[in-house]
Amino acid sequence: MKHKKQQPNRQWLRYGVFFFAFVVLYNFIVINHFKLWQADNITYTYHLVDFSFGFATKFLPGAIYHLFFKEVLVGQLNVYLTVLTLLLFAFVAFMLAKIVCAQTDAAGRKVMLVLSLFFLSGPCTFSVFTYELGMLDEYWLFFAALFLVFLANKYLKYLIPFLFVASLLVHFSSVLSYIVFFAILLLYHIATAATKKERIGLWAVFVLSLTVAAVLGIYLITKEQSTLKYSMEEFNRQLDARNRSFDDTYYIYYDYSLYKHYEEGVLSYAQVRSEPLLTTGGFFAQMVNSVYWQLKNISQFYAQIPGVRLQLLLLVLLSVPLYVLFTKYWVMKIKAGSALQKFTYFLCIVQFPFTAIIGTLFSPDVPRWMTHALLIQFTLFLYILYREKDGDKIKALLPQFVGSREVLIYYLIYAITFFDPYT
Repeated sequence: MKHKKQQPNRQWLRYGVFFFAFVVLYNFIVINHFKLWQADNITYTYHLVDFSFGFATKFLPGAIYHLFFKEVLVGQLNVYLTVLTLLLFAFVAFMLAKIVCAQTDAAGRKVMLVLSLFFLSGPCTFSVFTYELGMLDEYWLFFAALFLVFLANKYLKYLIPFLFVASLLVHFSSVLSYIVFFAILLLYHIATAATKKERIGLWAVFVLSLTVAAVLGIYLITKEQSTLKYSMEEFNRQLDARNRSFDDTYYIYYDYSLYKHYEEGVLSYAQVRSEPLLTTGGFFAQMVNSVYWQLKNISQFYAQIPGVRLQLLLLVLLSVPLYVLFTKYWVMKIKAGSALQKFTYFLCIVQFPFTAIIGTLFSPDVPRWMTHALLIQFTLFLYILYREKDGDKIKALLPQFVGSREVLIYYLIYAITFFDPYT
């Protein structure tokens, strides 16, 4: 009896170690070509700032770093970020091991093993975060891992509103990505709660989270620039003063995102902002014009850099087969369950195109936004499949999935494709 009890634990450990080794080696060999993961001058600059510059999005990663270190030294930063990334990979690896081991037969485990390899590789899951170590977006992944831990605990779940706030303080565009992810999973847990008390607690967390996110979001939209303590020139001098590792300080990102200054070739954000869509209307006009200017500016990026459109096409083509599988599963789930469950599964279907389309409309960083779209979709699929114990249903949806030549070719193309996340 003792041997039988220990066997699943050994199997879980073997799968976890395998997945961890696979994702680390894949990112070391395939994505980074046998180079250690390193911050460049862009991601290094993200960690120079903190809330002494003002109260704005994009400052939280640097503020967290400065809790532990006084100065930003690139070697120290690389160790810090690499350790965080390895911890994230270990968390993901052993969660995938749980999903594989939950399958009742060898065929089911084989299917989940193959799906796990798709999850750990390819151009639209984790690869961008080791290629550009220290991206602001990677902090969303850290918070997403904490979210899953908090959600599983009856006490820690009440800390979830802080993760909504933290995600917004990494970047406002979390409203298109990880706040959507958090909200869908909260709704799923509300819809499947075992008791009325649990459901009420989750509703409280859900409502409070969205409320604080909305209040903070409106504040940041209307007041962010007024909280900045420096002019653009003074801001850049502060970056220079803190720079200890690169010859050239990277100014472009904060010049553009905080001060709306971007002049590169024929691209001029000042020119774009000189032509408002609405000239009256107060706050409403300000919101409409901000969206209009951003869309117009991004359209100029796409016109000047035609390769971005090709990137988008290729990444969509590589993601569609997986999304078709996920959609089949969500449609199957919609056919059964309560009204709230059906609505939650419908949101799962919508999430991928919503994040991908809106994200790429407002940013030319196509690989980044396709990564957020597919990674969130894939995680929702694996998480709910595991909770619903639907491994056998997935096998039924994929009668020829594992072992076919077509899938092998697809996977090889998928696994070796990669684009720089910053266009």
